[in-house]
Amino acid sequence: MSQSGDKPPLTTAQWTGGSCALVVFGLVILIPSGLCTASMGIASVTAMFSRYGGIEAALTGLMTTLLLGGPFVALGIFLIRTGWRERRPK
Repeated sequence: MSQSGDKPPLTTAQWTGGSCALVVFGLVILIPSGLCTASMGIASVTAMFSRYGGIEAALTGLMTTLLLGGPFVALGIFLIRTGWRERRPK
């Protein structure tokens, strides 16, 4: 008879070729696009405090940055998450 405190045994996941490829491709897409999107977002926010821009310029820059870089960041996160979930239990 099992006790209420018994936990099922933990199974470790095995990396397959497809799951490794998805994670690697996701990282290849996520790292450069994330760095570029973050640097452009920071640049547009700092432009708000310079004498050349205002709040309108900063918001326009942020919107443009998120519209151009956001889908690639989301794609990289999606590929990494999919690759992580596609591992097979041993």
